[in-house]
Amino acid sequence: MNSYLKQFTIVLETLSPIHIGDGDKYEKNNYIAEQNDVFVFRGKRFYRFLEKRYPKSGYDAFVSDRRYDLKKFFYDYRIPKNCYPEAMERMIKIAAPQRSWEQREIFTFIRDPYGCPYIPGSSFKGALRSVIEGALILRLGHPVYTEEQMIRTIQEERAVAREKGKNLSPKDKSFLKKPNEKLKNEMLHADLFPDNTGAYKREDILNDIMRAVIVGDSEPLSDEDILINSVFSLGADNFEWKDPTVYAECLKPHTIVRFPIILDLSLCEKMSPSQRVIFSPDGILKAIEVSWDNYVKKYIGAYSRLDKGEHGSILMLGKYSGFVSKTMETALLGEREASRVIAEVLDEETAKRKPYFVRCSYVGEEIYQIGRCRVSIE
Repeated sequence: MNSYLKQFTIVLETLSPIHIGDGDKYEKNNYIAEQNDVFVFRGKRFYRFLEKRYPKSGYDAFVSDRRYDLKKFFYDYRIPKNCYPEAMERMIKIAAPQRSWEQREIFTFIRDPYGCPYIPGSSFKGALRSVIEGALILRLGHPVYTEEQMIRTIQEERAVAREKGKNLSPKDKSFLKKPNEKLKNEMLHADLFPDNTGAYKREDILNDIMRAVIVGDSEPLSDEDILINSVFSLGADNFEWKDPTVYAECLKPHTIVRFPIILDLSLCEKMSPSQRVIFSPDGILKAIEVSWDNYVKKYIGAYSRLDKGEHGSILMLGKYSGFVSKTMETALLGEREASRVIAEVLDEETAKRKPYFVRCSYVGEEIYQIGRCRVSIE
């Protein structure tokens, strides 16, 4: 390997359930939930089982009728439990089996071609990008936008969109494009590569400092590292609860995940001093720590049941980790100002979510905020 390329290993320990989806899901006619377990039946393995053992079962007609779940089908055709291993795709444990279970779709965790769960390097790098940008803003104390400017920009962008007949939802965040683009160009871009005229264009993707970080996919995990979690919303100081709205496969707490990471030191030499200091193992961990401390102080401190005294290099990863953990408002503004801007972003008439709710899940009797993980580098 070239001397300017330094390879390390990222070691991630999940501190709470983490979900990274693949766009797939188990429908209620794909699985049976019994006590602590969910048994998944679908695909070629299940069809071959039925063709061999129950050729006249009428399964094709059954799956087209969404009124019934798979447990009724097994009961009608007297398929015993000792046949499960031959027919099922996999078995996954339920995170909190003592709680009520309603038969509904389950969002699946991303898996490789061999069926093993893993975390894509792009998912980790995206989370790392957010904490590095946040750390740079906090260190520089950069007054790029005030609360009033942010709210005015959001309102103006939303008004323009509505004039064009667009009905914006919180998911697209297009009304944050202008402030976010300015922040990105100032914080995460440097004079790395000139264009054909010899000029440096900060907005050019070639000048993004995250080019200096290459993160590979994680080592494969197993279904034993996965739990099926009920996801619900928790209000500040437990002010309001919402019933579980989503079931999802998640990595269980205290799972160890490893990624290869390469730092390109030749690009680091072209960065500003404040940017350059981050691109080392210690610098990355310190950036994660700075961003986490700010997130806890300005946001999570209001959720007494979620305060587990976790300090150090902790970042939020995956779906359900929340809008606030992935955007710069908490780094850019004070606690009250950030809350008001976040409310302006999410509290529109089409929004179903509030900024004062975080997504949580139980594992056994213990409540967890979804998405927390601790990072170290070897």
